[in-house]
Amino acid sequence: MLKPKETRSFYWLVKVIDSLDDGFTYTFPITAADSRNTTGNGEFYVVPGATVFTRDEMQRIIDAC
Repeated sequence: MLKPKETRSFYWLVKVIDSLDDGFTYTFPITAADSRNTTGNGEFYVVPGATVFTRDEMQRIIDAC
């Protein structure tokens, strides 16, 4: 629970399936909502040739924040 006017960052680890076609860029929309239906929207991209991180690498990055 957050206090009124309090902000906090949250992180999710997302696994993208390995069978995506290497020749395409994929856009994945993200929507997060709270119990009052306040929403935030964003997106992430899977791009050919992008760096791939392991779960452990990403967890270390999150833990450092």
